[in-house]
Amino acid sequence: MKSNVPKHTALSAAVALALAGLAAAPTPALADGVNKNCPEESVYYNPSHGEDIIVPNGFKIEPFITGLNFPTDIAFVGNKNDFRVYVLESGTGLPGRCNNRNGTVDANGNRIPYPGDPTGFGPNNPFTPDILVFDDRGHRIGGPIGKPTGPGNGFQADGPAIGLAFAHDFEGGTLYATDSNQGVRGAPGSGNNTSRVV
Repeated sequence: MKSNVPKHTALSAAVALALAGLAAAPTPALADGVNKNCPEESVYYNPSHGEDIIVPNGFKIEPFITGLNFPTDIAFVGNKNDFRVYVLESGTGLPGRCNNRNGTVDANGNRIPYPGDPTGFGPNNPFTPDILVFDDRGHRIGGPIGKPTGPGNGFQADGPAIGLAFAHDFEGGTLYATDSNQGVRGAPGSGNNTSRVV
């Protein structure tokens, strides 16, 4: 079956999806969440409506999915009338005192686990990678897929997970992802040479 999804539609949706998940505005009025690893840290969240994105005439940007946890890639399967969207969420990936699947460290150097997740492998830990599945209206219908449940199960827990593609593009087939366990720029992880295709 040949895909009927126009490339500009898929590209526009991918750009809007990525930007909707990463958008942030440092104004106190938009603080609407708390990082459970650092309750004293405000989280600024503003998914906006894509108004700051410049596109060629005849194109428009609008949010399709918001509220994602550091989305790094997207894959589509189906056609323009009926498709599914697979979104790869990176997990930790980036450094930060509070961006750690194992929790944070207090002033005395003691580890404080992520609430309700003493091992760092809990099914709801936002600091580990996963894939979420959405329908063609942006409603979540599946996932998380690949959420690490222990060493050697699922994605590598410290991330980042950054690549996602179906073997036969819109026609589906095997879903491939890339992950790592090295973090970046000082993020948690076991170091170089841990990247792989899964």
